[in-house]
Amino acid sequence: MSEENGTNEELTRYLLGEMADEEQTQLESHYFADAQKFAELCAWRDSLIDHFVSDELSPTLRQRFEAAIENAWAMNERIRFVETLQEAIDARHGITRPSRVGVWQSFRAFLARNRFNILAAAIVTLLAILALLIVSRL
Repeated sequence: MSEENGTNEELTRYLLGEMADEEQTQLESHYFADAQKFAELCAWRDSLIDHFVSDELSPTLRQRFEAAIENAWAMNERIRFVETLQEAIDARHGITRPSRVGVWQSFRAFLARNRFNILAAAIVTLLAILALLIVSRL
C-alpha cells in the first residue's frame, strides 16, 4: 500500500485512534453526517484491513496498525474474519503464502495455550518462596 494522501492519512489517523479528541469529534461530525463520506471511511477501514492481512502495508504503517489493534476486540474480530476469508480464497486457487507471525503474536499464542501451566508454575513458585520464608524464620 503506498503512502496515503492527505485525506487517507487523516482517515488512517482516525481509524488508528491517533487523533486528539477535538479533531476526532470534528471528523466524526463531518463523516457521520454524510452517507457518502461515511462509506468512504468504511471503505478505507476495509482497505487498511485487507492490506494488513495481505502484508502490503509499509513497515511504519504496519507498526501503527498493530499498535492500534492491540486491544481493539472488534477490529481483531474483523481481521480474523478477513484472514480466514483470504486463506479460503488462497486455498481454492492453490496459493500458499508465507506465515507472518510476529514475536508479540507468538508470545500471546504461547500464553493462551499454556495459561494453566503458567498459573500452576506461579503457584508452585509462590508456595516454595513461602516455605523458604517460613523455614528461614525457624
